Amino acid sequence: TMTYMDSRNTPEERLKAMAAVHEDGSFARPFDPLFPTVGQYGWTACVNNPLWIEDSQARFRKMAEAGFDGCHIDFASHYENCFCAHCQKRWSDWAPQHGVTGLDLKAASHAADLPTQMKLREFRIQCVMTFLGGLRDAARAIKPDFATDGTWHHDNGSTYQWAYGDHFDLMCIEGTTWGPFPPASTQVPWLKLAHALSRRPDRQPVAMSVTYHLLTDEQGNLHHGRMAADRVRVTLAEIISEGAVSWLGLGGPKTGNLLKEHQELVKAYFNTARDIAPLVTGAREVAAVGLLFSPRSYLLNNASRTQLYAFCQALMKAHVPYKLLSDVNLQPVDLAGLPGLVLLDGRALSEEACRAVTSYVEGGGQLLVVGAQAATVEANWQPRAARPAFAVPPPDAA
Repeated sequence: TMTYMDSRNTPEERLKAMAAVHEDGSFARPFDPLFPTVGQYGWTACVNNPLWIEDSQARFRKMAEAGFDGCHIDFASHYENCFCAHCQKRWSDWAPQHGVTGLDLKAASHAADLPTQMKLREFRIQCVMTFLGGLRDAARAIKPDFATDGTWHHDNGSTYQWAYGDHFDLMCIEGTTWGPFPPASTQVPWLKLAHALSRRPDRQPVAMSVTYHLLTDEQGNLHHGRMAADRVRVTLAEIISEGAVSWLGLGGPKTGNLLKEHQELVKAYFNTARDIAPLVTGAREVAAVGLLFSPRSYLLNNASRTQLYAFCQALMKAHVPYKLLSDVNLQPVDLAGLPGLVLLDGRALSEEACRAVTSYVEGGGQLLVVGAQAATVEANWQPRAARPAFAVPPPDAA
C-alpha cells in the first residue's frame, strides 16, 4: 500500500520521522471501514519525505533483484493534505513555476480563488505521480522491464493520474461496481473510460481489470459481494472486448476466487477471445453515440461522474452502442463517423477538444452539450475569454 506504515514492525520515532502531518501538527493515520486494523495499527507516510521515498524504493529494488515481473500498488491515487517541512519546501519550488506567488502551503490551502485551489490540487496529485514514478524507476534500474500498476477507484485524483501520467504500465480497476449489475451498475462504463483515458499517442497500455462488487446492508455498511454465473459472463465479456487483463482475484476478500469457481465458463470465454483475436486486430469500436469525458473538468467538479452513469445506463438499456472518449489530445479524426456526440460536464475542456468538437459540428455532427458552463475555464484555471461557439448556450435558451 502506497503510504501505509505498520506500528507493529516499525518503531514510533521512525514512523513519526516519515509520517504525513496535518495542518495542526498531528500525524496522519489511515482509516478503512472494511479493515479496522488499518486504523488501529497504521500510520500514513508522506510521499515527499526523503526517508519514505528511499524506504519504498529500496523495497522495489529488492523485488527487481529477486526477479519479480512487477508490483501492484494499492491506494495509489490517495493523497494527503500534508504540511510537513518537505511538502512546504516542494510547494515553494513548484508554485512560482505554475503562476502562484506570495502564498506558502498553508495560505494556499485556505485560498478562496479557484485557480489557486485547483493548482494546489494538481500539486498534490503530481507529488503522488512523481513518487510512484520513482518507485518504478528504482526497480527498472535493475530489471528494465519491471512493471507497476496502481488502483483506480472512482476518485478524480486517480482519473487525473491515468489521463496525464506516465508512471504506470497497468491500471487496476477496483471497487467499480455497486448495486445491481448491468445495465444499472458501474462496471462497463468504468472499463470503457479506462480505455478512453489510456489511448494516448505516446503509449498504448491496457487497463487491468479487478472486479469487486460492493453491497450495502441495511445499516449502511459496505461488504464485498459475490457474482452469480450470469454476472460473471457479463463482466468477462466486457473485460475481453475492451482488451483488458483480468487479474486472478476477480471477487474480493472472503468471497473466494470467482475465476476458479466458474472455471469452465472462464476457459470458454478466453478461448473465444484467443480464436477471434486475429479478426479484431486493428478494429475500431462501433458506436452510434460518443460520450466525451474531461478529466480536468472531473477534477473541478463531480458532475461528469453522475452524468456518465446516467447516459451509459440509458444507452445500455436501449441497446445503443456507445464509446467513451477523453478530451486529452483529442483529434478531429477521433470523432469522425460518429452519428452523435454528448459532451459531459466540460468546464475545463482542453484546447484540443475545443478544436476537435468545433470541426465535428461544422462538419454536420450532432452534439448534445450537458450544462451551460462548457469550456468556461482555461488550462491555467482562469476564466476562458472566448468560448467556442458550440459551448455557448443560445440567447433564447431556457
